[in-house]
Amino acid sequence: MGVPFMTVTGRVMGAVVWKPTPAGLPIVTIKIKAVDRYEDEEGVWQDGAEYVVIATAYKDLAVHIRESIHAGDMVIVQGRWETQSWIDRQDRRREQDMFILSDCGPSLKFARRRHEHVVRAEIEAELRVMIRAELQAEMNGR
Repeated sequence: MGVPFMTVTGRVMGAVVWKPTPAGLPIVTIKIKAVDRYEDEEGVWQDGAEYVVIATAYKDLAVHIRESIHAGDMVIVQGRWETQSWIDRQDRRREQDMFILSDCGPSLKFARRRHEHVVRAEIEAELRVMIRAELQAEMNGR
């Protein structure tokens, strides 16, 4: 049985974290805080329960998020929970639950955005330039 997809609407907390893998696979991580808001008996809006999701995106979606989404933006994301496991440097088995994004976009409830369609060849060219720059900066920092 497949893992069901989940949709979260919330505000991006902090900067989008960009970290390509050594093989050049682009990865971004964003922290999203969803707050259950409700109107009390006197008509005043109150904050209810908070839910924080740390979400990860790969490949083209990662590039688009890096270019389009910023701290404080309201977003709608869709993804699935996945458990990743690995063996650490001390030969211990480690596991981490991750929310892997399949889609991400700005919430248009309180904002307007222009849509820009990109051609795959343009994405790949931009991605190569960004990854080269990131790897060069990493090498120069050592």
